[in-house]
Amino acid sequence: NPTMIENWSDRTQVSFVTWGPWDSDVARPISATNLYSGVPIEVCVALCNKTMKHGWFCMPFLSNDTYKANAAALIESTLDPALDCYVENGNEAWNNGAVAAFSEMAIRGGDLIIAQPSPLVPSDSAGSTFGKGLIYANYGAARTFATFTTAFASRPGKLVRVIGCQNGFDDR
Repeated sequence: NPTMIENWSDRTQVSFVTWGPWDSDVARPISATNLYSGVPIEVCVALCNKTMKHGWFCMPFLSNDTYKANAAALIESTLDPALDCYVENGNEAWNNGAVAAFSEMAIRGGDLIIAQPSPLVPSDSAGSTFGKGLIYANYGAARTFATFTTAFASRPGKLVRVIGCQNGFDDR
């Protein structure tokens, strides 16, 4: 779409945060023929290359290591070497009202607390659905960053790891 590309002329990067299944409870296979799960990564990378804009890619919260490794390899091998890859694990992990996968994230976070107890996890956070969901989101972010770091090992400085946080006070 020429108008869309023209509207991005003042940008240095393109965010694909809302173009894929970032908050999905299922990570779909990566394929140009898989349009039902969002815009394929291949199309996003092609747009970056055409416009020479850095790309911001979100991995679905519940995507497994194979999905992340395939996405990282695809982006690394096809993104123009002059461009940076911004990678985020999901989007707005704290927004449990908007993230479709939050209930499953809380279950998986609870499983992590049992399997890997840590003094870094406050007991009041570990007991709440919200705390468990955030624990899993951060665990997923660490795994995403490790996977992409490996894929981009030959391109130092071209990977930007994005993690968002929000803190609020609820004194009810």
